[in-house]
Amino acid sequence: ALSIEQMIEIQATLQEEWDTAQAGHDFVSLREVSETECFFLFTFCGSMRGFEVPKTVLTELRQMVRHDSGPGGEDPHVGIPLFGRFKARSSALSKVLILMAATTASGLQPGLWTQRLIDSLGRVGVTSGWAFQDENGAQRSLSFFADGFYRLLFAIKDRKPELFEPGADIYEDYGPARSGRRGGTSRATNVGVSASDIDWVNRWNTGGEEIVSGPMRVIYAERKHLMDTFLRFSKPL
Repeated sequence: ALSIEQMIEIQATLQEEWDTAQAGHDFVSLREVSETECFFLFTFCGSMRGFEVPKTVLTELRQMVRHDSGPGGEDPHVGIPLFGRFKARSSALSKVLILMAATTASGLQPGLWTQRLIDSLGRVGVTSGWAFQDENGAQRSLSFFADGFYRLLFAIKDRKPELFEPGADIYEDYGPARSGRRGGTSRATNVGVSASDIDWVNRWNTGGEEIVSGPMRVIYAERKHLMDTFLRFSKPL
């Protein structure tokens, strides 16, 4: 599991890379940096498995980042719209919406980095399709994120080895598929999120009542009444 201390250091490291790319007007690097940080934040704060992140739909994501309180009084948040086939949901194509706080108690910033991803994609002319797509518009694979995942872990281990257990083997002990989700769940437990809220968020893809069908804008409207449940998980992280 990724620890909150590791997540904070990863965000700080990528902020430095973002600042460098921005100073050089390097739009390709801005996109890569924001993709990498969003992968970490979505898995940790949204309790998503790594291979589910590429299912994010950019067309709808662009409308689901709220930086201030909404008309219904809901806190700033990010809605992650997913489309695809999910574990324990047979082979049917499904639409799923994950909600997370725009900023967590420890300073993780899903709202800021999701907006950066949207903006960086727009700068290179990508405004529709998948949020994580290759040069042909095809959905990224988990292997694309693996390189950045391990690169960041080795980088922060070099900078702050005390954030890792003595003798930790990064390739053996961590993986992009589940380390973020496990870390978010562990952090939620440590800060006192109730077991029922953790269990509810962690079963989002099993066909529970949080899944509805129809256009994503309808799903978003319907899911707002569950905002408190989602944010009780992610906001204290």
